[in-house]
Amino acid sequence: MKYPHLSDKKFKRLVGVKREVFNNKLACLEQAQTTIHQRGSRKLKIGMLNLLMATLQLYSGKQKCHTAKVQCIINHHKAIL
Repeated sequence: MKYPHLSDKKFKRLVGVKREVFNNKLACLEQAQTTIHQRGSRKLKIGMLNLLMATLQLYSGKQKCHTAKVQCIINHHKAIL
């Protein structure tokens, strides 16, 4: 799945990194995958683009969730004091 219709701002909000950084990471991963595949490994069942997108979304979601939990704990302790 490609996301050319998204603006740069919406793309960064969705993925967590700028489009240029994403494209650089994708190129690096594809180059590494072709090197590994030349040695006789299996092909990926999911495309590298979707795999990188899902990984970055998962990481950014966990980071946001962790930040929200920490803020909730801080607010709870402020209310007690």
